[in-house]
Amino acid sequence: MSNITDDIIPCGGQPPYADMILANAAAFTSRADTAGRKPCAAVVPVRAIHLETAAGILSTPPVAWRVKGVLPAQGVAVVFGASGSGKSFVMLDLAAHIALGRRWFGCRVKEASVVYVNLESSGGLRTRLEAWEKEYEQSYPRDVQFVRERLRLMDDVEALANVSPDGGVVIIDTLHAAAPDLDENSSQDMGLIIEAATRLQTRTGGLVVLVHHTGKDQGRGARGHYSLTADADAVLEVEREKNGARAVVLRKSKEGVDGMRWPFLLKAVPLGTDEDGDPLSSCVVAPDVTARRAERRPHLTPSQEYGLASLKAALQEAGDDAVHIDVWRRHFYARSPADNTHAKKMAFQRARKDLLNLNAINVLDDLYSLLPGTDGTDRHTNGTCAGGIPHPETAQTAHTPFRGCAGVPVPGDACGMLPGKELLCAGACAGQEGNDA
Repeated sequence: MSNITDDIIPCGGQPPYADMILANAAAFTSRADTAGRKPCAAVVPVRAIHLETAAGILSTPPVAWRVKGVLPAQGVAVVFGASGSGKSFVMLDLAAHIALGRRWFGCRVKEASVVYVNLESSGGLRTRLEAWEKEYEQSYPRDVQFVRERLRLMDDVEALANVSPDGGVVIIDTLHAAAPDLDENSSQDMGLIIEAATRLQTRTGGLVVLVHHTGKDQGRGARGHYSLTADADAVLEVEREKNGARAVVLRKSKEGVDGMRWPFLLKAVPLGTDEDGDPLSSCVVAPDVTARRAERRPHLTPSQEYGLASLKAALQEAGDDAVHIDVWRRHFYARSPADNTHAKKMAFQRARKDLLNLNAINVLDDLYSLLPGTDGTDRHTNGTCAGGIPHPETAQTAHTPFRGCAGVPVPGDACGMLPGKELLCAGACAGQEGNDA
């Protein structure tokens, strides 16, 4: 008996049908062999979950700060502000203070290397650094290094991590320039941005700071999807009010005290003339020690009123401007209506924390005092650095303790307050949209 394929004769120039039949037969045989059989279930490894006790958690070290009470040493932070608010000037100032380990607006700073990714206003960067060096009569810190070439955050995490010092700070200015093709209003796209920033933070083991814009409605905060600030460890806003007043405001700190505010000026620094002989200048950040935008202290609860009254009594008895927490606690306990020591302790802790959050009192190294000039009845918006030092007008040199720093900036030296044709501030100091600050 001849093979069935030998009897098939191709015709009309068509492909050999024998090959087609054999292929179909093989496929049929394969299906027949597996018919009725259940596929083997894939073995999925079960992730091990580690349980911890409260004692174990309490034995872990406390949060490490880069700027105490403001920016953690490890995490992702967001700094946002409207175009022309001065946020890039603030970031250059912050980078210098971190690299030098100097107090920033009175807050303690732990020294670290900084990588500053400057994706906007690169043309104005030179004049800003020149103004900084002229103002403070010293070179800008070498531990701040700049990236001026174009990069995409999602694509270049590894490349950026490879040149960033371990445990340092990476500043990306701005987020939009680092992710130009993504929709900031999309939760999915913003998730990609957050994921990339988190990967960068994990690779460097330090702090990643994303500089961002406000939207059209500045009162609604940072532009785009809310997940950016919701997931951040710290959020700072650089404000510019209609009257020209500026301030850095701590909008969120997972481990600090929200709502701290530090008024500042953009102080003009003359830099000679340009190629046409016109006056040229740039700006540096200086604390606005003349800011007196005081607001009435919010209504206090009876327990908060009692806490404030007991602090006043302790100050009066001591005859000093500040008393140790133990002295204040003793006065608080003495007249507290609580039933036992534990209840008094809890009431004191709540009152102390509430009064600090409301900016009704100051603290420095466990020494508590009332706000300068307010006697506890008003509070100023220049704030107190949590865990740091008070920031009244007498503490202004704590912000920029550099050699050659001018003492107290006067309003006439601030950008936006200059006489008509005296100086031309370079970049965003003059409000140029293309050189965003």
